[in-house]
Amino acid sequence: LEDDLLDIFSAVGELIGSPTLFYDRAGRSQGRGIVTYARQSDALTAVKEYHQRALDGKPMRVELERRGNTPNPFDPNASAPVRGGAGPKPTGAGNPKAAFFGGAL
Repeated sequence: LEDDLLDIFSAVGELIGSPTLFYDRAGRSQGRGIVTYARQSDALTAVKEYHQRALDGKPMRVELERRGNTPNPFDPNASAPVRGGAGPKPTGAGNPKAAFFGGAL
């Protein structure tokens, strides 16, 4: 499964490492994981390309990962920054992540 996800998500851009999948104590997939892109623009493209796309017959939920309690600057439903506050600023720094979720994982 990791190789399949690597193939799918690396088609969008350069990944840092392999996809991280989450399993319960019994070793069953929790249906979620994380891929980390070298470029923020690639993470955004992955969200646009793969959100709600079927994987093994079930739609994936693909979104940018939130860090801490910082609002996602690319979420149109996120509240606007308070006047005078710096607010989140999308930058090319760091390692942008696209999180994916789905029962097919």
